[in-house]
Amino acid sequence: MATANDTNQANRDVGDLIDLLHMKSCQLRALLVNTYGNSGDGFRSMADHLQDQYMWTCDSLADEIVKALDGLIDTRIAKKEAQA
Repeated sequence: MATANDTNQANRDVGDLIDLLHMKSCQLRALLVNTYGNSGDGFRSMADHLQDQYMWTCDSLADEIVKALDGLIDTRIAKKEAQA
């Protein structure tokens, strides 16, 4: 049976994951906004290897977002199972 301490820890974990998701998604958006439209001119004028590294960074952030979402889903599932 889940204790109040377990519930508090789960709530902190969820809050931490949400904070992480917010931060990483804001970072990714800030990077991607510079790849299209008028802002994208500077990106498209970069050397190919720099564009690759830039997009690799975007991909890494997207991976971190997916991992944090997976953690959030796992936490929700565990919380539901503990309540059952």
